[in-house]
Amino acid sequence: MRKIQVVVFLCCAVAAFAEQSFPLVISGCNHSIALPFGKPFRMDPLYPGLSAGTEYVYKEGNWGQIHQTGNLGFYVNTVTGTGIFLQTDFGYRYTAPFGLFGEASVGAGYMHQFSPRQGFELDSNGEYVEALDYGRPGATLGFGTALGFEIGKILHLRGPVAPFIRYQWFIQVPYLPDLEAGPQSLLHAGVRFSFWGT
Repeated sequence: MRKIQVVVFLCCAVAAFAEQSFPLVISGCNHSIALPFGKPFRMDPLYPGLSAGTEYVYKEGNWGQIHQTGNLGFYVNTVTGTGIFLQTDFGYRYTAPFGLFGEASVGAGYMHQFSPRQGFELDSNGEYVEALDYGRPGATLGFGTALGFEIGKILHLRGPVAPFIRYQWFIQVPYLPDLEAGPQSLLHAGVRFSFWGT
């Protein structure tokens, strides 16, 4: 429980210290072990998580927008364990005149996973004692797609207000002791917003 509290605090800190010219991107997500687009909307069982971050726009025009995101988050999977991730994505987004947008991205990041079960080890007396779980570090590489609606554009607000659904797939290396690479996905539902303009 303490690990989750630390991650939630870090996510809030990212949002609080994001520069005013950067939108905040916050989402809830569901974690799955899956091949690309394998049951992307699976919700049973639910392995929940949270993600918070921001994005930087490199170029924008009538043709669309090229941007980079940075996200910090976590999920809790009672089968494979809790994961804490720090990721960045390079993406392309096109927004229609009536506010509907779609985007595609590729990204990489760092994942740190903790076992879902208590581990034990032998002490100097030959007795089993609880072992500390320092987690397993790993690198991730993957892609994402998203669909949403830019409410801020339609209402002529100073900054973006855009609810979205995002499918993110990535492979983690290393994954488990007996499995070198692990395919995973996160289904996000969230909002990108800014009160200060873009």
